[in-house]
Amino acid sequence: MKLCRKLNKNVKLIELKYLKEVYQMIGRNDPCPCGSGKKYKKCCQSKKAVSVETVQKEELERVLQSFYEEYPERKDIPDYLKLANEWKSSLEKYLPEEMIEAICLDEFFFHYRSDIWLGYLDKQKKKIVRPSVLRVVDAWQQPRAFIGK
Repeated sequence: MKLCRKLNKNVKLIELKYLKEVYQMIGRNDPCPCGSGKKYKKCCQSKKAVSVETVQKEELERVLQSFYEEYPERKDIPDYLKLANEWKSSLEKYLPEEMIEAICLDEFFFHYRSDIWLGYLDKQKKKIVRPSVLRVVDAWQQPRAFIGK
């Protein structure tokens, strides 16, 4: 079910109770949920509608993107490089080097040094206000690796 609301003064809410749970009401002077950094009134208020799913997806993408901007920290790089070199020696015949490094980075954070990932998620959970986004982030506590063609 696609829930949305018209973003003007004549707002008519659809299933208000559900919207309050899933979607935090936006004030004109609040930061825009699209992540632009602008005030809502200067950004998306004039648009016809914003779907809750779009806002949730963008918030989850920001959580992931900010993780890879912050990590690995300098102190973690030697351990990551050691693991990456082990993987490269085994997989260089089958995969490009960049792909091996990307897969290895995920493996490093999610399985070898899961304390980094879990600590990051704990910090992010304190900032998240939408229950639906929080449920997804909770599910990320136990990541699984899938590699396919």
